[in-house]
Amino acid sequence: MFFNTGVKGAALATIISQIISCFFTLIYFKKTKIISLSKESMKFDLGITKKVASLGVSSFITQISIVIIAALANNLMVKYGIDSKFGADIPLSAFGIVMKVFGIVVSIFVGVSVGGQPIIGYYYGAGNIKRVKETHKLIILINIIVGLIATIIFEFFPQSIIKIFGSESALYNEYEFYVLEYI
Repeated sequence: MFFNTGVKGAALATIISQIISCFFTLIYFKKTKIISLSKESMKFDLGITKKVASLGVSSFITQISIVIIAALANNLMVKYGIDSKFGADIPLSAFGIVMKVFGIVVSIFVGVSVGGQPIIGYYYGAGNIKRVKETHKLIILINIIVGLIATIIFEFFPQSIIKIFGSESALYNEYEFYVLEYI
């Protein structure tokens, strides 16, 4: 923490680091010859906005869908979990584990895909469409293999994954087995 100030210190340290990062970024842009920062470059341009939005809208829809699904699932678990013998906390914890593990797998997919983009861009710019297609196929193949490995691990070793996050109580462990029976 930030000088033993707890959460407030962590928040303050985060704000300070963002300000410092912004400062260094502005200095970098000021010194570079390719990018020039001026009032003219800061004006709103609908054409540029449309291009940027068209590139990011699919990712935005995906991310907002995940958030909506997680929020709905959390609300349903709280509402109906209270009536079960497991309560609301245990299903929420299990869902949190699922979302964390899901996030790790998705991060691998995104990392492989984004990591391949400069290679594809280079070959495309060089006019080597054959290499573009080969690289694209390789990225898809790697993601399929990662997906299959993740599926095998999740299907055959779910308790091992859950144990990574700890086992709280006998009721928590009972909930694990209860859920695994219905998956």
